[in-house]
Amino acid sequence: MFSFSRRADMDFSKLAKNIQKRIDNKLYEWEKLKNPMTKSIKLKASGDLFRFRVGDYRLICRKDEKGDIVVLVILKVGHRKDIYG
Repeated sequence: MFSFSRRADMDFSKLAKNIQKRIDNKLYEWEKLKNPMTKSIKLKASGDLFRFRVGDYRLICRKDEKGDIVVLVILKVGHRKDIYG
């Protein structure tokens, strides 16, 4: 399950509608996977953060485990040239 932080929600709302649709489609696709973390890469600079790639856009996430439920909290959304700074 994916959840947007307040900042990620604001970042997402600023994107073009076609990019929002692409990201929505990918999130829906990843939610159907048994383990969506297989589509992520751990960020080297931050021990507990992961990134998901959607074309030239990146979603920076943190994994929260609540019992048997894993929630991927999306912290930032943006173009790859801007997201890491």
